[in-house]
Amino acid sequence: MRIDVRVPELGADQDGLITVCLWHSHVGDELFQGDRLVELLVGQIVFDVTAPSTGHLKEIHAFEDTQVKPDDLLATIEIADSAATNVAP
Repeated sequence: MRIDVRVPELGADQDGLITVCLWHSHVGDELFQGDRLVELLVGQIVFDVTAPSTGHLKEIHAFEDTQVKPDDLLATIEIADSAATNVAP
């Protein structure tokens, strides 16, 4: 099963730019629920996006220095079917 990781609502105004700063994981890495995946920059504030479930990072869709907006696709995580019931919202 695959889980999409999307840009969360960060309280930025409609004109606020959200920039993908730094990926802490690479494609193929094993992840645990709550692990830091990526840092997003809004103005001068850095926000961490964490893994919603245990699995492996399958794809990165938004690379460093890319501008994104809320609900844009950041990454895809491949999870075991048994872990599907433990996905954080």
